[in-house]
Amino acid sequence: MCSTVKLYYTWNNLKLPPDTMEQYLDQLPEEMRRKICRFKRWQDAQASLYGKLLLKSALEDAKLSQSLADITSGIFGKPVLPGVGFNISHTDGLVLCAFAFNNEIGVDTEKNSPIDVSDFKTQFSDDEWREITYAPDQVSKFYNCWTAKEAVLKACGKGLSLPMCSVTGLDNVFYVDGINWYLRSINLFPLYIIQLASQFPVRTVLPVMKVFNQCTHIAYNQTE
Repeated sequence: MCSTVKLYYTWNNLKLPPDTMEQYLDQLPEEMRRKICRFKRWQDAQASLYGKLLLKSALEDAKLSQSLADITSGIFGKPVLPGVGFNISHTDGLVLCAFAFNNEIGVDTEKNSPIDVSDFKTQFSDDEWREITYAPDQVSKFYNCWTAKEAVLKACGKGLSLPMCSVTGLDNVFYVDGINWYLRSINLFPLYIIQLASQFPVRTVLPVMKVFNQCTHIAYNQTE
């Protein structure tokens, strides 16, 4: 069984005007609004808002009767909607929402920025760490390995209940608690590393851009 995944995305480089922010917040269930308003930094609040708006767009595009208000939580806190798989991720300037029918999925992204990879050695197996340290570009290799693990943990719904170092794979297949999870790298933007994990192999990834800020095209051009 193969699956098609829609990857909704938007840019988060520019702050929304307060009235526009309020208009978008009004489109969300009360509990989601409260959580977003708790963030101290506008970048974090806006990224959380955009993630919910991307999912709302995905549900509407799919012409489903379900809405954000129908989302429940799994055993380890993973958001759940019957019949669909979805997952949200954001990093510096970019917000993603992966969406599919009848396929559990997880997505993770990181901006390929300078970092001291040695701080994260304990999160990797010995084999993974050797691959990172011997890679021509250690930082890029680190981010690829890190986002792969995060995507798998998000797809399986275990999150932080499993140590990162225990999540390993071979040839883009990860094995967690008796289940295979299939990994796919998505190369959309030069500055960002994106990994998608799924319960069933993904045949096609369809990028869908959404604009929530009238100046988004400026941020988009700067990223390219």
